[in-house]
Amino acid sequence: MDLFTIWKQTMECLNCLEQKDMFDDLLLCYQEASRQYHTTQHLVSCFIHYEICQSKMKDPLVVALALFYHDVVYDVRRLDNEQMSAQAWQRDGSRLGLSNETIENVTGMILATKNHKTEDADTQIFLDIDLSILGEQDEVFDQFERDIRAEYVWVPEEIFRNRREQILRKFLERDQIFYTSSFCSFEQKARKNLWRRIVELGK
Repeated sequence: MDLFTIWKQTMECLNCLEQKDMFDDLLLCYQEASRQYHTTQHLVSCFIHYEICQSKMKDPLVVALALFYHDVVYDVRRLDNEQMSAQAWQRDGSRLGLSNETIENVTGMILATKNHKTEDADTQIFLDIDLSILGEQDEVFDQFERDIRAEYVWVPEEIFRNRREQILRKFLERDQIFYTSSFCSFEQKARKNLWRRIVELGK
């Protein structure tokens, strides 16, 4: 899957120029050396699911923009990555000359990745796409967990294990991890993956 093709199509649908420089700057962020999971491959995976779910979205262009920008700022030593990513989007959205409504809707989706809670239908699809890794096959999920550990390599092992367990338990304690019918088939596998990882972290 070619990310620039998706970007270009999105820009065309928004009646914007292709903004190749803006796209290149975006990709540079996802190619930072400190990233192991939150990379361009994560974007590719997200857009694979996006194309499957696109027909169910009220405003697929907003979802596409949110996917492109949701992890544009990712510094594991910061606590405000979502806000900073949203600000980066607002800057570029203004440069593109988009409406305040579009800018605000994309901003809302990006900020929703902070706690993964929403009542908006398109945002629910967006969040399900972002969390789809939880319901992947064992080897894919396990690589995801190794990549997350690599991104937090500076955190002492015991502290990382305790904090990671807390994060994963929050998802496991939800009535439903995934909001939409498109991802209901991921639910059972996600719960198995999460529980298996929690047990490993407790050893």
